[in-house]
Amino acid sequence: MHNCKTFTKKRTVFDHVYNLTVTKTDSLIKITKASTYYWPTEQSKADECRQKSSQKDDCRNYIRVFSINEKTNDYLICGTYAFKPKCRILNSQTHEIIREFSGTGLSPLDPQYNSTFYLDNDNLYTATG
Repeated sequence: MHNCKTFTKKRTVFDHVYNLTVTKTDSLIKITKASTYYWPTEQSKADECRQKSSQKDDCRNYIRVFSINEKTNDYLICGTYAFKPKCRILNSQTHEIIREFSGTGLSPLDPQYNSTFYLDNDNLYTATG
């Protein structure tokens, strides 16, 4: 998952989803970047947001939800989308959009609310900063 403030230069990343593979051996944890999905806020929505917000970067799309459907392997991703949360269901192989819908109630509005979750089958992983 992406969009966590864990970089050494304290930079925040937005508009991307990274699908990572984590493997563990006896004494080593290996993280591999498997794929990337780019999902920026539409320019018109970002412009509208900038008229209301003093922070330009707040009008980006901060991904806060990532889940994999255990039956189809499709991805559910939701982001702040310039204070108007949006979600997409994507084909995990092609990244083709299957469905797009409002993310209100699933993703926070404010990118400063640093909370993320990942649901894998019956396992829920959460993080806050």
